[in-house]
Amino acid sequence: MIDALLDSGLPLVEVTATGHGRHWSSHRLIDTAIGSRMRRRRRHSTGVELHDPQTGLVAEIRYRSPEGLPVLRSEVLLRNEGEHPLILESVTSLVVGGFPADGAELMWAENDWLAEYRWRRSPLRLTSPELSDQVRYGNGKDCFTLAGQGTWSSCGHLPMGGLTHRESGRTWLWQIEHNGGGWRWECGAREGTAYVALSGPSDGHHGWRHPLNPGEEFRTVPVALAVGEHDEAFAALTRYRRAIRRPHPDHERLPVIFNDYMNCLMGDPTTEKLLPLIDAAAEAGAEYFVIDAGWYAEIDRSWWDTVGAWEPSATRFPGGRISRRLATGRRGEHPGAPRGADLSRRQRGRPDRKHADPAHRALTGATPPHRGTIEMNPVIPVFHSRDLLRWGRRSRRAVVRPDPPAGSPGHRPRPGLGRGRHLLVHPSPSGPFERARPTRS
Repeated sequence: MIDALLDSGLPLVEVTATGHGRHWSSHRLIDTAIGSRMRRRRRHSTGVELHDPQTGLVAEIRYRSPEGLPVLRSEVLLRNEGEHPLILESVTSLVVGGFPADGAELMWAENDWLAEYRWRRSPLRLTSPELSDQVRYGNGKDCFTLAGQGTWSSCGHLPMGGLTHRESGRTWLWQIEHNGGGWRWECGAREGTAYVALSGPSDGHHGWRHPLNPGEEFRTVPVALAVGEHDEAFAALTRYRRAIRRPHPDHERLPVIFNDYMNCLMGDPTTEKLLPLIDAAAEAGAEYFVIDAGWYAEIDRSWWDTVGAWEPSATRFPGGRISRRLATGRRGEHPGAPRGADLSRRQRGRPDRKHADPAHRALTGATPPHRGTIEMNPVIPVFHSRDLLRWGRRSRRAVVRPDPPAGSPGHRPRPGLGRGRHLLVHPSPSGPFERARPTRS
């Protein structure tokens, strides 16, 4: 598979940086000046190392294919071996071409609450038409592009896509392994064949820029490409996802969990409502009971506007009765700590306002009237880590699940460097979410 990539007629990596754009005027990820200058310096068993003699930028492209699966995982490590800083504006994780453009159909999935995984198909030539040969003007400028937004990786669309051929059934299926909205992929035609470019955040779509000083390194978002017949490609990508999943006891035990929100309490829990519901869930076989939104809101307040306190409501649970019941377990169930630790939202009346406000003022000079600034401030993850650890210690058997459905704006133009840096934050497996989970007694 690596040999096929090397022969696709496209640079193996495309990079734009301030002062180093594209040699063909378009908004596409490909045809970059740095990418066209990259020369192979060495090849090793897991990839290729390239070098740009003008800037001194080195790209180490790392490929991996799980044994027995027709799936290629790719990521790029950039290293500045030059004498001057570079300001990165886009970096591809994988570029591959050579798919027959005529007869090709694009596949993508639209996504929304209660309307998930709506796969669509459309002929590639609708967005990348075959150009007339009466006037030779190189390649077109257009392509089909999807990009994430905010902090929710599947907000609007899944970070996936595909190409399939109507006649042969040949299929490419890909995914971008990003935990937020900082992703982008595009598919178009070049030199008569179709290409695919997959990347993390970019300046054009996410307001992302990353300074790379001499001696520093930058690692892209990993991506994966499955090949085969249509159904075979989907099956291969599914098996690949299972193969790369981080080991955890829950994957083996597969406990039954009941959540009290959807078509149930809908964010309005009280002791009176919860106790019979816990009994009913236990009788149905549930092993964990999760109190979703609203457990922190006083009885006369909206659960949406009071997100962030992370303390049980005194009016919903007078005397802490529900806390005692959950701490000891009811009907043999493991109590789940109340869910709703939404790290992306900044709501009215939130207690961490003193941390979120300075981040907003740095952008606008005004106090924020609504959510959308939390991830800009490095103090906020510390604040929430303390919340999660407190819940773990308090219940001893609690399970905390972060909930990022609201998201926040991803494109934040502002002066200075490092814009959109929050879009490439990957939680550590040993971070607060893992530490907050206590060992069962």
